[in-house]
Amino acid sequence: MSKFVLPLIIILCAPVLGDDAEFFKSKISEAEKGDPTAQFAVGVSYAVGAGVKKDSAKALQWLEKSANQGNHEAQIFLGRMYFVGQGVKKNQIKGFALLHLAEENGSSKAKRLKPQVAQQLSDAQIAEAEALAKEMVKKLPKMATGMKGHHQKIFKETLQKAQKGDSAAMAKLASLYKLGNGADKNLEEAFKWELKAATNGSPGAQFSLGWSYYRGEGVKKDVENAYVWVSLGLTNMPDNTFFKSQKDRIASQLTPDQIAKAEELIKKMVKKNPKLIKKKD
Repeated sequence: MSKFVLPLIIILCAPVLGDDAEFFKSKISEAEKGDPTAQFAVGVSYAVGAGVKKDSAKALQWLEKSANQGNHEAQIFLGRMYFVGQGVKKNQIKGFALLHLAEENGSSKAKRLKPQVAQQLSDAQIAEAEALAKEMVKKLPKMATGMKGHHQKIFKETLQKAQKGDSAAMAKLASLYKLGNGADKNLEEAFKWELKAATNGSPGAQFSLGWSYYRGEGVKKDVENAYVWVSLGLTNMPDNTFFKSQKDRIASQLTPDQIAKAEELIKKMVKKNPKLIKKKD
């Protein structure tokens, strides 16, 4: 079974993906202008059907554009698609080559994943993949230039907007801290900004915050609070099947009394802060 776990990638990207079609429209505009981070967001949106109809071909197109500019997050996601054959003909050699490039570009996530994925390949296949990575860079040097400067610029701009109270920026900043893009990875800071964005009604941030509670990332593990925040995210995005599946997963670990307690807490929280629930158009 592949160690490239798609749900984990989606969870990490939840705040980045945004809450609705309006976010997608804003990102597609940036992507068309050549922004690699926006291209990655658009590619993932197409891959999972967030804010736009799911389309594996378009996901591949945008993820390749981003990966070709050295975006290691896109390289990891694209590598996973090739490794498991998701929306593209399965090619484990190319998938591992992309993961190798992401590691070379400084991705701590790729560094953690690579040894696990390598266990599924022979020494000859690994050597072939690393040789392919060199050929890819020879054809497209930007693939190995990395995105450090770009990520730092995005982080600085996002931090400034978040500090001024922009909820979307708060959610994005949390994701940048989680991924270690533009700044050192810091789960405590990620949790802080997730909480701010979630309190302002961002469904993506609410889900991501719930997952932080569930995994104990940046905060003490608390399954009841995980249920509370994932439930709020689902309330704001009732058609999101992934949110629904994860709420069910969390609920299976709680007793009926704990679920009732969590549901009562949600009511009290919403009464105290109506912004937790987005107003319907």
